[in-house]
Amino acid sequence: MRQHNRQPLSIALGIVIFLALSITTYSARFLDGERKSFLFLKSDTLWESPSWKLAFYLHVVGGMVALSIGGFQFVRRWRDGNLRRHRRAGTVYFLAVLSSGLAGLYLALHATGGLVAQLGFTGLATAWLSTGFVAYKAARQRDIGQHERWMTRNYAVTFAAVTLRLWLPLLIGALGLTFMEAYKIVSWLCWVPNLLFAEMLIRRNNIGGAANA
Repeated sequence: MRQHNRQPLSIALGIVIFLALSITTYSARFLDGERKSFLFLKSDTLWESPSWKLAFYLHVVGGMVALSIGGFQFVRRWRDGNLRRHRRAGTVYFLAVLSSGLAGLYLALHATGGLVAQLGFTGLATAWLSTGFVAYKAARQRDIGQHERWMTRNYAVTFAAVTLRLWLPLLIGALGLTFMEAYKIVSWLCWVPNLLFAEMLIRRNNIGGAANA
């Protein structure tokens, strides 16, 4: 990567990490066991279901861990300064993605918004798990270029936790949509553009290429 391209990328990464940590802090409020926010849209039967609650808390905790750790894995000083630390953090990250992603698949079946939202969030969980698996496999095979490219895609999907909360008020406030209308759209909008942007970033900056390996 050329030197003059690094500073804008570093600033952008700093913003990504700040937003990720902010949403991680925000999400912690759902760990007190109280019913709040969108949880009131769930039926009493679903809210009282032990299996649904277990999946929900696994999804929240795993998502918080992945979101907070993942951004730092792209910081060169963190990554290159201590490879053992990078690998250990990566293992924690992938376990978090695995637990939260599998829980997300179950939660998607009961997503608010009907079939459109259910398919959107199923696609999100599937993309999260599949990109994570390929990235982990590449790391195990010491294919650093592939690992870096697929981690870029995977964290773009992880970042859906942030973009969902950015898009939702915009769709409701700026476009005047109801919550239900906006939620159906955001079930796709929170992650598909993220993946497209990640792909553009990979190609534009030759992420994982020979100049970056």
